Amino acid sequence: MNDILVYNIEDAEKRKRIGFAASQMKKSLRDVRKEEQELPIFLLLSDAVVSDRKNRAPGESPEPGSVMPEATAFTEEMLLLNAFSDEELTRFLQLIRSLNAGVSLKAVLTPHNIGWSSRTLYAHLREEHEAFRKKKD
Repeated sequence: MNDILVYNIEDAEKRKRIGFAASQMKKSLRDVRKEEQELPIFLLLSDAVVSDRKNRAPGESPEPGSVMPEATAFTEEMLLLNAFSDEELTRFLQLIRSLNAGVSLKAVLTPHNIGWSSRTLYAHLREEHEAFRKKKD
């Protein structure tokens, strides 16, 4: 089971710093490709999807209809955190902030969002982020 799903971290140094923070917390990371964003989150967290990726040649697609076209994928950075206690969550967020590797959109896995696609989660986070920002202004 993967502990952190990573989306769209294009800056290699920033991705390394997030990876370092995860290793300090003994948490595993998984980069989610744009074409996988429509898969249910519970599949992305499982080792089944990871092993499927390992069994494919580079550039080879998984089963037809199981992924979305890359053109409709979101491109903003996002993290989804799974199996973090409150204390671990606070520590991880402080650590990535201190490493200058902050990500605006972050979510914790819940029974409510585990069946969502990453794209659905992103839409909800974006909406919440905008509402919070408006309230703050």
